[in-house]
Amino acid sequence: MSRSAPSRWPHVPVRRIMGAVMPLHTKDINELRSLVLAWYDANRRDLPWRSTCDPYAIWASEVMLQQTQVSRVADYWPRFLRRFPTVRALAEAPQDDVLAEWSGLGYYRRARMLHRAARMVVDELGGALPPRADELRRLPGMGDYTSAAVASIGFGEAVPAIDANAARVFSRLLGLRAGVPRARHRRALASEAARLIDRARPGDFNQAIMELGALICSPDSPGCARCPVVRFCVAHGRGDPESFPGAGAPTRSVELREAVAVVTKGAHVVLARQRHQRGWWEGLWTLPRCSLGQGDDPVAALAAVVLERLALVCRFVEDPIEKKYAVTRHRVTAVAIRGTWIEGDIDESSGAKWIPSGELPRVGVPAPDRAILDALLAGDLARDAGASGELRPDD
Repeated sequence: MSRSAPSRWPHVPVRRIMGAVMPLHTKDINELRSLVLAWYDANRRDLPWRSTCDPYAIWASEVMLQQTQVSRVADYWPRFLRRFPTVRALAEAPQDDVLAEWSGLGYYRRARMLHRAARMVVDELGGALPPRADELRRLPGMGDYTSAAVASIGFGEAVPAIDANAARVFSRLLGLRAGVPRARHRRALASEAARLIDRARPGDFNQAIMELGALICSPDSPGCARCPVVRFCVAHGRGDPESFPGAGAPTRSVELREAVAVVTKGAHVVLARQRHQRGWWEGLWTLPRCSLGQGDDPVAALAAVVLERLALVCRFVEDPIEKKYAVTRHRVTAVAIRGTWIEGDIDESSGAKWIPSGELPRVGVPAPDRAILDALLAGDLARDAGASGELRPDD
């Protein structure tokens, strides 16, 4: 990568003078917009939500894309829209159905807030999303980025939508380093981005900037040679684009270990809908579980938990499997063990119940538990897919 001196870049859009940002000339801004949009038109990825102008469908995609890989959302979004094609259909659906369709995407609070906001749109706004970012921001779960994305892409409002990719592109382009307080950096980015955004195609411009961040202006090894606006970039002119916007403090992961029970009674499995001990997966159906300390016996721990919490006596096998998963900054090793019911009736206060195996695909179950069920019950679930939903006395 070139380490050229800044003097070789006469068209750099801004420069820092005693901490101030000097703005681009109008001619340079127009050229930058044209270059960004031309690159986007020629190079943008063919993503399903880019084929719609429906603000509701765009909103759903933006919520899904928060902290989730694009490829995963590309699988979920079409199915979610088939199940809930309008904001009214989403609002009128039971939350259980919404969470079931979301199952596997993670960060389920997004689904609950999307559902809550849809009900507010129907009940209080006549079923139509408001067209402005400041109005959208009043809906549950609508932060600065999501409201700006929906307003610009869905309604054509000239407001910048700044996600992590866009923040990196603008920071490098403008030579703005992240600092403390971070709010000052965000305000500076928003102010300058509002000047640069294309008024005729604001939604495309926002997506183009984000696409640059995803495909070219990567965190560690930016592809400056392929960037359409490299000659405007302050960070490249300095020769150290990787140092912008500046790394924050590393997040330390927390290692956890837990035991998870797959308890069956005939063609039924015990699932519980209750708040997880660490506040995850609220509203979903989860397998019974408990934390494991150093040296704890997972079989004994689960037998005690199932008896104490569910009032069930079960027999557990001695050959557990391990599944690893991550939630937020937690890295969890789950020791999953299959058990069979011996006696007892489920304590209703536990929030648990017997779920017929044939209904499991339609129940909102978090991805780690879905993987455990598939691993331990794959053959049984296939065999029992047509089983009756009613428990017989001798099941």
